[in-house]
Amino acid sequence: MRILLIGVYPLDRQTSMPRYVDLLQRGLESRGHAITVLKPTPRFGRLCQSGALGKWLGYLDKYLVFPIELLSLRARWDRIHICDNSSAIYLGWLPKAAVSITCHDVMAILAAEGKFPREEVGRRISWTGRLLQAWIKRNLIRVPKVVCDSDATRQALMSLGAVGRLETIHIPLGRTFAPVNSARAGDLLRKAAVPAGAPYFLHVGGNQWYKNRVNVIRIFAELRKSPAFHRHHLILAGKAWTDPMRLACARENVLDCCHEVVDATDDEIETLYSGAEALLFPSLHEGFGWPIIEAQSCATLVITSNREPMMEVAGEGAIFVDPLDPRQAAFAIADAWPRREKIRLDGVRNSEAFNPTQYFDAFERFLLS
Repeated sequence: MRILLIGVYPLDRQTSMPRYVDLLQRGLESRGHAITVLKPTPRFGRLCQSGALGKWLGYLDKYLVFPIELLSLRARWDRIHICDNSSAIYLGWLPKAAVSITCHDVMAILAAEGKFPREEVGRRISWTGRLLQAWIKRNLIRVPKVVCDSDATRQALMSLGAVGRLETIHIPLGRTFAPVNSARAGDLLRKAAVPAGAPYFLHVGGNQWYKNRVNVIRIFAELRKSPAFHRHHLILAGKAWTDPMRLACARENVLDCCHEVVDATDDEIETLYSGAEALLFPSLHEGFGWPIIEAQSCATLVITSNREPMMEVAGEGAIFVDPLDPRQAAFAIADAWPRREKIRLDGVRNSEAFNPTQYFDAFERFLLS
């Protein structure tokens, strides 16, 4: 079958979405389908890639030029799958009956509608942002078939008034993660200035508000007050630290034991997981939460939020904490610490259910039905 996958704009510099598109392409091609990936090409956006001007030039590429391209090509495929819910606006330029979409999350829509507490979001959504999310919502809830990464995302989409067929299929990892020899971590840890032999917690993520990275630092600082964790360090892998993160480290007096690893490769992340005492992942919201399964696949203990979909994804294999209460979170971790080996092994077993074969069996049925 001829299937078109609509990808994401390269200059948006997303990391997880290109991985997901690649996952779909490889998985569907392995089952004999003819796959074409089409995404907005940077034309105007190449003229300027930063600031307000860069954003608006990107809008021209995404919302003016690309729809014209879709109109001229849309008859070539038997099925069209939009790989990211933020691209739902293309529904109007496609044959609706052939279209399906993956909805990873609706956090941006809910934030634009004021559904999250202002203190969590930490900023005011601009009027253009609210208009864009309203446009995305109008189309997203009209897509005939929607596959969601988690039940939490599916329920949130239902609350917005979605009228199509909604199905949850838990996504697998885009690549294999497995325990690696901790000796491989030596150079990486030295580069991050982590003392040799020091136990460490690991956080993996960007600087989006819902990643809750300032509270990652505060939870760690509370843990350090206990003699059981006084030697521990914290590595935050992902994007470079923000000023509020550095301020939190200074205020909590943990600057000397918090370390950043910027834009690590998958191999480096796998190495860091394998050597960590635990993944500390107290997100406020997620569409799915790939780091949970990555860590469990590396036989690493997971500490995450007592919120969905983190609980849905982690199963029995995690210590669950209140992401907004660092003191309570540290208490919950310390209380569960004697049981950490059982929880870790439960996590390994949980990760085995997130495999590509199972996923593509379900996804292919969804796409072709």
